[in-house]
Amino acid sequence: MKANNPDWTAPRTNQDWRDDELMLAVAWLKSFVPRKEMEQRLDVAKTNLLAAQDRMRAGIMGPLYDPVDTAAWYILQAETFATDRALWTP
Repeated sequence: MKANNPDWTAPRTNQDWRDDELMLAVAWLKSFVPRKEMEQRLDVAKTNLLAAQDRMRAGIMGPLYDPVDTAAWYILQAETFATDRALWTP
């Protein structure tokens, strides 16, 4: 069985991946938390995702985010989906 590639994203050729309306919604959600705190929470969510991708490459499946802060996970996913999809996980 072929292993899943955690780095795969849809090709970006000839497509505009920026969704300004989604970014407005993300900004609104982020506005409920002090900026510094939100940045720290998003940094933790990014770190957890990158660590999960490393584990996945090693053949170890596990959670992509810490369920203690599910909100930061979804904000990270919305933000990256609306811009560059670098950290977006389908």
